[in-house]
Amino acid sequence: MADAIETETNYAGFIAVHVGAGLQSQARLPRYRETIKRACLQGIRALNNGKNASEAACMAVAVLEDCPLTNAGIGSNLTLDGNVECDASMMDEESYGAIGAVT
Repeated sequence: MADAIETETNYAGFIAVHVGAGLQSQARLPRYRETIKRACLQGIRALNNGKNASEAACMAVAVLEDCPLTNAGIGSNLTLDGNVECDASMMDEESYGAIGAVT
């Protein structure tokens, strides 16, 4: 991913994401990489446009949540009952918060 971020000439920070816990298909590796690249660049663009770190992180995660390949948002793995159940948290130097078991 370093080459993807180096294309942004004046980036203002660092963004790292992953496609979710669990087994990932090797056949989908190029699609995972493209999704990760889009998410990281979305976060970097947010920082370059004056957004704070929390806003940039949320914007990067939104890309992952909108992708059916990732274990987040619309691509979430199902519970034994066949439902999507998600957790989320956010923390910065001043505050923190979390939600859990949202269906």
